[in-house]
Amino acid sequence: MLRSLYTGVAGLRNQQTKLEVVGNNVANANTTGFKRSRVNLQDSFSQTLRDATGPSDASQGRNPLQVGLGSSVGSIDRIHEQGSLELTGQVTDLALMGRGYFMTEDNGRTMYTRNGAFVFNALGTLVDAGGNSVMGLMADASGNFGPLADYGAITLPLGMKEEPQATGRVMFRSNLDADASQSTASLLAGNTANASSVSGTTTAGVGGSLDVTVVNTISQGLQDTTRTTADLQSPLSTWISDSSLLDQLTSLRVQEGESSDRSVSLDGLTLDSTLEDLLTRMENQIPGFGWNTQSGTLQLVGEVWGAGNSLEITGAALDSALGAPVSLQGTGELMASGSFLAVDGQTQSFSLGPITEVTSSSSGAVSQLELPNGLMIESASGGFTDGSFSLEIQPTSHSTSITVYDSLGTPWPLDVTFTRSSEDNTWLWNADVAGATISGGGSGSVSFDSAGNLATFTYDGGASGLSFLPTGGAAEVTLVLDPGTIGSNNGITQSSRDFSTQAYAQDGFAMGMLEQLEIQEDGTVVGAFTNGHSRTLAQLVLADFANEQGLTAAGESAYVANGASGQARLIQAGLNNSTSIQSGYLEMSNADLTREFTEMIVAQRGYQAAAKIITTADTLLDEVIRIKR
Repeated sequence: MLRSLYTGVAGLRNQQTKLEVVGNNVANANTTGFKRSRVNLQDSFSQTLRDATGPSDASQGRNPLQVGLGSSVGSIDRIHEQGSLELTGQVTDLALMGRGYFMTEDNGRTMYTRNGAFVFNALGTLVDAGGNSVMGLMADASGNFGPLADYGAITLPLGMKEEPQATGRVMFRSNLDADASQSTASLLAGNTANASSVSGTTTAGVGGSLDVTVVNTISQGLQDTTRTTADLQSPLSTWISDSSLLDQLTSLRVQEGESSDRSVSLDGLTLDSTLEDLLTRMENQIPGFGWNTQSGTLQLVGEVWGAGNSLEITGAALDSALGAPVSLQGTGELMASGSFLAVDGQTQSFSLGPITEVTSSSSGAVSQLELPNGLMIESASGGFTDGSFSLEIQPTSHSTSITVYDSLGTPWPLDVTFTRSSEDNTWLWNADVAGATISGGGSGSVSFDSAGNLATFTYDGGASGLSFLPTGGAAEVTLVLDPGTIGSNNGITQSSRDFSTQAYAQDGFAMGMLEQLEIQEDGTVVGAFTNGHSRTLAQLVLADFANEQGLTAAGESAYVANGASGQARLIQAGLNNSTSIQSGYLEMSNADLTREFTEMIVAQRGYQAAAKIITTADTLLDEVIRIKR
């Protein structure tokens, strides 16, 4: 009888424990990151009244005879199932989806929690509600991390700034129009018979025109039929009577920008050389220079070079007096689609004979000059009128702009112009940085294969990049113009489509202040700065356990490791696991009130039943006592 009393007492105690666990679950139904518990009851020791025996010749065997002594608590288990997520909108509120725990530390004691309600304290350290530092890795200047074992507190000081970075690479992509016309323009419109000079600086954009002023116009010239004239195959001696003039043909300078000193020499010409020899030498040695004869007309053409380059033909200045030689000369700039070719100064390239008569600019126009028994030389544009004429420029180039930065973070506008070359599948490019001086690699060429894929991209002068000298004390900037992968179409291409090439990205930036944070699913903390640049700053390190139910609850929704749980295994969210970190969310308690109230009723009824055991046993004992009465 006494056994039944103690059995009832054990039942009361166990149901009380169950009720306490259920009550704790209910109390933490709204606790962030809380994991509910359950009570696992088991029967206690049973008293054996008779042992079991096996079958024998004398008996068929019998089962044991035992009386149970009640129940006991076998275990109280943490149920680490995923809780629902609650949207908070706070960037530093973090929720884990999948296995793992955030790591926090206080005075060398490491704890593990699913409660991701974090904030930055006054020192810029990420902490939990209890002031414990959240563990992670800090990135270096390049955004790289060390091993996970090197974790520490995540600290992002208020007012954190990012030092400026000079641009090192500019990326290009999209298309150059294969149907664009070749970039040729007449040198002074072939005005070899008119002793003219261009005054001022005139430019024209895409599809525009040039207005050129004609100062001296020859109304009559070399019309004497008794005179011996020259053609392309005639020796120079037949039209240059003074051998000293020949010396002036052997020094032609091609100048690339104001600071360049590169020159081309036409050594080897003699009085027996022909006009064709002279023109051929000029064509072979002067980039962009060309000539042709069509219908007896000599036309000098020059490729439109990039901005900052000029063609300068040096020689004696023209004397507008009778008997002076007729020369190709002029000053100013011919601009085509953002690039220009210039013939600078009053220069002499070659002589066709003496001027027989010079009139003022009010005289009539001359469009051509016939050389009896020889070559007719005329204006390629069809003739000049007194005072001015127009030269149409074809839209053969495309420009793109992007802002780049020097070492002090100062922005500079970089303009790159691509101009169609006379060579098939080849374009000339020219770079300009307004307000700065190009010190190298400011021009070059880009070519494509027959499929329109990038074939070559080169810099003039053997440079490996574009360099410019900024003002204001910044260091020289050298950057690479990245047109894409050679042989592929992932950058600049050439096809029969409209121009679309653009400089779409560069890697420089000005100084910036930390403006806002973003925490990605892998725990990476990315900072957005006021300069528009984003940079990886830190990464949260997580922990996982072989037996997470073995963790010891340490309060504040945190746990500590022990022998049952095993040592923490450091992990990165999303790396060889399905865990992710959700910023702006908190994981809610996984305690379900419907289930907990049901368990509460079960515990209540179990408690009542155990109490009935005690009262029933007491009644029976009372009857035993009454026997004595």
